Amino acid sequence: MRRLAWTCALVVVAMLIGCGGGGGGATPRETFNKLKNALTDKKFDDVWSLLSTDSQKYYEDKAAQIAKKAGEVMKESEPQSRIALGNQAKIMEITVEKMKKLDGKTLVGALLTMAAKDGKDVWGTISRTKYGSEEISEDGRTAKVFVECDGVVQETKPILLVLEDEQWKVDLMTMLPEEKMTGASKP
Repeated sequence: MRRLAWTCALVVVAMLIGCGGGGGGATPRETFNKLKNALTDKKFDDVWSLLSTDSQKYYEDKAAQIAKKAGEVMKESEPQSRIALGNQAKIMEITVEKMKKLDGKTLVGALLTMAAKDGKDVWGTISRTKYGSEEISEDGRTAKVFVECDGVVQETKPILLVLEDEQWKVDLMTMLPEEKMTGASKP
């Protein structure tokens, strides 16, 4: 679970860091600005609303797996497993009870919180990011937003967006490692 947490959290944070309101926007730039503001203000409900439907489903599924495992661990009599679960919940800044009822939105917030504990100035770096440029696909259904951080445009780690119901949403699914999308690796 720790490996999944770090992978997912780093994907979300990396999409804004690069150098280190609800719903999407009418333009890729607007979605970027909403995402930056939501992350800077630590409004994880707003971050959730900016994720694509497929991304939300992915995190809902992962949350359900974690919740199920947490319930199983709490039924075990082995104290070390319960202590480890309690420590994981503490790191995620949620209770064990909340972990047993985990949903995707809470998971995303917890993963972002965990990523920020890495000792780096994650929130400060996010606040320094700026919209750099964008590329919209020929069919107009996907886009890449390239961010600028401390004067450097991050060309290798764009924010990937997909158009859903005339709103641009963050598409984490194309940014996750292939093994995570296919389930080839255990969390």
